[in-house]
Order: sequence, then C-alpha cells, then structure tokens
Amino acid sequence: GIACQMPSRILMAISMLTRMAVNLGIFIVLSRWLGPADFGLVATIYAYAGIASLLTDFGLAWRTLRNIAAKPEDGGNILLESLCIKAALTIIVVACGAAAVALLPLSTDAKVACCLLGAGVLIGSIADLALVAFRATQRFGGETWIVVWTSMFYGAVVIAIVLMHGGVLAVSTGY
Repeated sequence: GIACQMPSRILMAISMLTRMAVNLGIFIVLSRWLGPADFGLVATIYAYAGIASLLTDFGLAWRTLRNIAAKPEDGGNILLESLCIKAALTIIVVACGAAAVALLPLSTDAKVACCLLGAGVLIGSIADLALVAFRATQRFGGETWIVVWTSMFYGAVVIAIVLMHGGVLAVSTGY
C-alpha cells in the first residue's frame, strides 16, 4: 500500500529537490557573476539544449523502466540498448546543434561555449536515462545517493569556475 511506497517516494523527492536546488543555486550565481549578456547566452543555450534533449528521449525512460521492471534479469541488456539509442540520437542532435551554432553571428569563444554547454546538457540527459535502472529495480536509495553527490559535485565545480573565471567559455567547459 501507500505506507510501503512512502520511503521510495521520499527518496525520489530528495533526488528531485536536490537537482532543483543545485540548478537554482547555479543559475543564481551565474546571473549575478556573468552579467546580463553572458547569462542570457547561457540561459538561452541551456533552454534550447533542454528542448533538444527531448528529441533524444523518444520515451526511452518510460520504455526502459517498464521493460526492466518486467524482466529484471535482462535489465543490463535493456539498459544498454536504451543507452545506445540515446547516445546515437544525442550525437545526431549535438552535430546538428553545432552546425546551427556555426551559422550564428557570435565570436569563436561564444560558439565554442554554445557547443560545450549544449553538449553538456545533452550528455546529462544520457546520465538521467541510466538512473532509470535504479528506479526499475526499486533501488531508490542508490539513485538518491548518486544524484545527491553528483549534483553537489557538479554544483561546486560550476560555481567555483564562475567565481574564479567568470566567463561563459569557462562555465561551459565546467558543464
């Protein structure tokens, strides 16, 4: 019943809230330290890359979750297949994005930053798909542990780069 699901729901909430808090913290620091133009570029690329990551999803997370839950003994193969599809789609979207960025009237540094940040967001979506295996096998504690420590590490790295270097290219490299 619901009482049995409560610990897993709490762990999923911790994972989600950790990601949200870290990303909010990063965006607050970015907006304060980068200035309007540079922050606008980062926010725009982040938004477009987020939309592009939807193109690479195709329901893979739900399919993977359902299939692993139905056949946990074949979970490794199911996850590998989904990750390969996601990686192939991500490579295509990153290449198309890089071609589009090449046509923009931006400096070379800004173009490189766009490509790095966009690729970072899209690669992160591959990692999100990999976490589905934890949910499918009801190992919510493992997922939460990975999400919390990687989010904290990621947040610390990006914020440290912003505070030390403050440039869009450095921040995009951190992503």
